[in-house]
Parts: sequence; C-alpha cells; structure tokens
Amino acid sequence: KIQEEILSYWNDAYYNKDNPEVSDELYDTCMAIYNKKTDKTIEYLGEVSVDFKQYEHKYPVLSLGKINKKEDFLQYVKKFSPEEKTDEWDYPIIEPKIDGLTVVYYPDGKLVSRGDGHVGEVLPWARLIPGLPIENTVSRPVRMEVYISKEDFKKYFASSNKNARNTVAGILRRKEYTNDIKHLSYVAYNILGSNEDEECQLIWLESLGFNVVPYKKINNDNKEEIFNTMEEWSKNLSYETDGVVIKANRFNANEVYGSTGHHPNNMIAYKFKRR
Repeated sequence: KIQEEILSYWNDAYYNKDNPEVSDELYDTCMAIYNKKTDKTIEYLGEVSVDFKQYEHKYPVLSLGKINKKEDFLQYVKKFSPEEKTDEWDYPIIEPKIDGLTVVYYPDGKLVSRGDGHVGEVLPWARLIPGLPIENTVSRPVRMEVYISKEDFKKYFASSNKNARNTVAGILRRKEYTNDIKHLSYVAYNILGSNEDEECQLIWLESLGFNVVPYKKINNDNKEEIFNTMEEWSKNLSYETDGVVIKANRFNANEVYGSTGHHPNNMIAYKFKRR
C-alpha cells in the first residue's frame, strides 16, 4: 500500500536533501498509482531553505504534467496543431526533457531556484555557470535548465550516490564557492510571461547570447517518424534526458490554454520508459 507519508519522505530526500532514495521510475510509478487510487494530485517541488535568501517568482514556475503512452503523445500533438499555419499559430515543437535543475535568470541579475514554484532560493554562485550571459538583457525572467554533461558526470561524479539532477542541485546550493561549478552547463528554453510563440522565444534568446535547447517542429506528416526516433535523438545529446516536452507554438499560448494549480496546459512532458 502506497502512503502519502512515504511519498513525502521520498520527496524530501530528492528535493530538499538532494539525495534520492529510490529510482525515478519507481517514484513516478508509485505517485501515479497513489493519485489514481485516491483521486488526488500530489505535487511537491521542494521547500525553500532558510539558509538562502528567498525570492518571490514574478510568474509561477510550475512543473509539467506527464504522459507515457503513444496515443496520448499523438493526442497532444493534435491538440497543439493548427488546422492551417498562420502568423500567430505554428506547428508544435518538441524539446528534450533534460535531467537537470530548473533555474530562473531575472533581469535584476538574480538566479533563483524553482523552490516551491512561487518562492525560490537565490543561488549565490550560479552567475559563474560557464557560458551564461553576464547580464539578462531580456525584460522578463528566463527559465533555464542547468545540467552536467554525461562526460563530466562520468569522469568527476560517478562515484557519488547522486544522479545528475541532484549533483547539480548540490553544487548550486553550496554556500561556499567550489570549482565544481565549472562542470555545469545550461540551456534556456523560454521567457516567463512572454506572449510570443515558443520558437520565437528561442530565436530571440539565442540572438542575445543564451545557449538554447534544441527542438523539432512536429506535424501530421512527420509525427510518426519523430515519435519513433525521438528517444534515439535524445540519447545522442551530451546530457541526460528522460523524455521530451511537447509545446504549443502559438501567440499567447499561456492564456489560450491556461493552467491548473500544478501544471501549464500549453505543454506536456512525455517520459521515456526505463529499460
């Protein structure tokens, strides 16, 4: 029997102590079973440590809803696709779901953890992540994912009991500077509060010097091919992934699709099955 207390204990170990005690696959399976049987939706993003300065997010930094069946993937592609491409509505895109730590880069120079989605922690050394623009010249916060490459993780951190995501979190949440931060990398993947479509946001961010996430545009003609090859595509990237994210690619998608208290409705994560 899966109890909420067990899930909360696992959540605390993963998000707050950066020391997971079970695999992601076991956690996701138990969470799905619990939510289905109890008709609940438990969403736990972590607590904000009193050891860091707190920062209230200007826009909620929500996690993503998750699917893992082909029919659901194709259903969301259809949901996010226009009957005919227009200036305001293009075909959806998919991006790799990176196994890293969500960080928000604010125009005032602060880099902030997601925290509980509404309040995060100011990460004191995150501005030293290699390749990060010295200034965020975007007028709104940029949502990024910070990661460790497969090569660096294997070379420098494989002996630890932590996965890639928790290793990143541990490095960024240290109060004192360490050289480990030189092993971190990042990609930007959208601008919080922007009305522009996802592809325009990525093009703009790249023009301003940000590293941006790779993406593919998906439609009725290529959806089967993309579905059949996207796991191999993700495996060949330099960082760990556990799925892809399908995103509506239209003007004002945040308002058109809205959100729940837990997830935005204009994007969804398709998670790969563990082998």
